Amino acid sequence: MEIYRRHLKPGGILAINTSNHHLDLAPVIQGLAMIQQLYSRIIHSKPSPDGMTLYGADWALLMAQLTLNGFRALDKFTLDLIEPTRSVLWTDDFSNLLRVLK
Repeated sequence: MEIYRRHLKPGGILAINTSNHHLDLAPVIQGLAMIQQLYSRIIHSKPSPDGMTLYGADWALLMAQLTLNGFRALDKFTLDLIEPTRSVLWTDDFSNLLRVLK
């Protein structure tokens, strides 16, 4: 995460796809964001009405500076803001899959 943090430009957004049928990865990303002093938002993009042209997905958006302009660019998409309820810190030395099972 430190490498991504170093390359994040001012006003830039790091988008991480956290979609997974079995694991709730949002708390892991939240934990990494806290350690790196990044603001984070979890969003869900809804699928297209026909379900064929666009699939729904969960995304973690990380920003060094909390600005609404960064999120206004996303207004054209149908998104639901999801507040993370907890954070889990994974490191190179430790990860616990049981804590993020759905």
